[in-house]
Amino acid sequence: MNLRRSPAEIRFRIAQEFWNFRTFLFPPRAPSDLNGFQRLFPPAENSLPFLDRCPSWKANTLALARQIAGGEIPLLGSSVTFHPDRNPASDWRRDSINGPISSLDYFRRIPYLNVSLAGDHKVIWELNRHQHLVLLAQAALLEPEEPLWLKTVERHLETWFEANPFHRGMNWASALEVAFRALSWIWILHLAGDRLSGGIRSRLLDSLYAHGLHIEHNLSIYFAPNTHLLGEAVCLHALGCLLPQLPQAGRWRQLGERWVERSMAEQVLPDAVYFEQSSFYHLYAIDFFLFHALLSPVSESYRQRAKSMVAALAVLTDNDGRFPLFGDDDGGRFFHPFGERRLFPGATLTSASFFFDEPAWRGTPDQYAEAGLWWMGAQRPEEFPDTPYRSTRHGAFADSGIFAFTGRELQCVFLARAFGKGSAGHSHAHALSFTLRLSQRDLLIDSGTYTYVGDAEIRNRFRSAAAHNTIVIDSLNQATPVNAFRWGPDRGAGRLEEHSQNENSFSVSASYAPAYGQFQLRRSLSFDGAGLLLCEDRIEKLTGEHLVEQFWHCPPDVTWDAVAHCLNWPDGTTLVADAGLKGELLSDESSGALYSRSPALCLRLWGRLEFSGAICLQTRFVLK
Repeated sequence: MNLRRSPAEIRFRIAQEFWNFRTFLFPPRAPSDLNGFQRLFPPAENSLPFLDRCPSWKANTLALARQIAGGEIPLLGSSVTFHPDRNPASDWRRDSINGPISSLDYFRRIPYLNVSLAGDHKVIWELNRHQHLVLLAQAALLEPEEPLWLKTVERHLETWFEANPFHRGMNWASALEVAFRALSWIWILHLAGDRLSGGIRSRLLDSLYAHGLHIEHNLSIYFAPNTHLLGEAVCLHALGCLLPQLPQAGRWRQLGERWVERSMAEQVLPDAVYFEQSSFYHLYAIDFFLFHALLSPVSESYRQRAKSMVAALAVLTDNDGRFPLFGDDDGGRFFHPFGERRLFPGATLTSASFFFDEPAWRGTPDQYAEAGLWWMGAQRPEEFPDTPYRSTRHGAFADSGIFAFTGRELQCVFLARAFGKGSAGHSHAHALSFTLRLSQRDLLIDSGTYTYVGDAEIRNRFRSAAAHNTIVIDSLNQATPVNAFRWGPDRGAGRLEEHSQNENSFSVSASYAPAYGQFQLRRSLSFDGAGLLLCEDRIEKLTGEHLVEQFWHCPPDVTWDAVAHCLNWPDGTTLVADAGLKGELLSDESSGALYSRSPALCLRLWGRLEFSGAICLQTRFVLK
């Protein structure tokens, strides 16, 4: 917490809390003439012919719609049971995993970080983003003769209005969550507004007005100037465009546009990587920035920075359309938060390929149907390649400390730095870690995130150095976690150093100096293009005896050969450990999405080594 606030921040917070409490006592009333909205996207009906080329998307959408209408809503890494006709309306404030129901107190009094009192806010908020209702509205477009889809949308909205009066309860506690819900309602109006009953449409417009006022007066300028502020600004601008008849519309557009432009300038590093040191948040931010650029003219510097962010995402995405989840996995998504998280880049890259006219990023029509189709309209079939992503891509990003090599068979993503700016709340202790994929199979994995506030011990374990493919000295982490979203000041410094690459091979080195000691770690990787990847760990400036550990996190199908001192994958790939270290294969877990865990294995190589100078450890990967 920042206890030394500027006069500007103090004035802002006083005005904010005065407005919040006044409107809690006297909720705002929408203008009486608020009975229509401006369409922001191409007519959804025009996209129906295009969907004939998207059989997988159509089948998945209708299957999910049936599941949702039946009361099972996909949520993060699992699903929740939700029947508004059977359960009390308070279920909109229930943590479906842990059980607690948060109260209808004034939203500032909700202890949303206390799981035992209010439940896990991430679980509650994700349901209340109403993105499942957008999918039902899409199903209603695919099957206009089926009344169940819009009937379910209307029933969910009715119970939500009943359970969440203005400024009361958990679902007003985060301005970003208010923004996500408002964006979902915008898409529901676009997809099905003419077919909603007059009463629901009127209440939806009235509540959008209240949502816009809340966002305007609760922008996370000082609280969370990251994707929170970015998402709120994107939504505020969109509401100003949607409801131009409102007296606040012009101010909302200008305010939102100013903060989105400023977010682009302040939240994106010079190397065009998002500043959270998280691949998922990089993708998340691109969707926000791209969507905003579709609604409003942007500056050339904004456009070029956004394009460079997409180019970085393309480097991180392998030829199977997956990317590694390093740093926090938010669990959600700007649009269509369903399916395997590691495959989300395909839709973003395909949308961006049309916006920037970059065919190299283009995926399949099914991927375009996930997002871009609804924002930009149908595209011609000849503009989609038969085999997307089949190319060699590589890049080094000095400011974020990321090196990525994606060949036709091998992908390696190497992370020199661990922590982002500020509190580094979505960063993990992954300095000098790397992940490997070969022929669309994971060899070395990142452990993932699993939870934010549900269990502090599990949260810290999943984001620790030992949960990553790196080296640890004396069992010390790379920094001290203060709380779920803050690392202490004892963060080491990582730096990407030399690197070179061509179509078939690469070499890269990085250094990391921990804040808790005077020593330095250097890791070098080199791939010869013929199947040998060499990892060298050099430990410098240590004296005396120290415990040295290497951790290698793998899928659950590997075996350890203690005699040959090597780790074996089923495809024939082998890790040959340094002879100076002992080895043991440990049971482990990985998380592919929040609140989802699956079995994994971890090879721990360790030794108590006597230092009188630098020591170099070699690990060889023989790739098959």
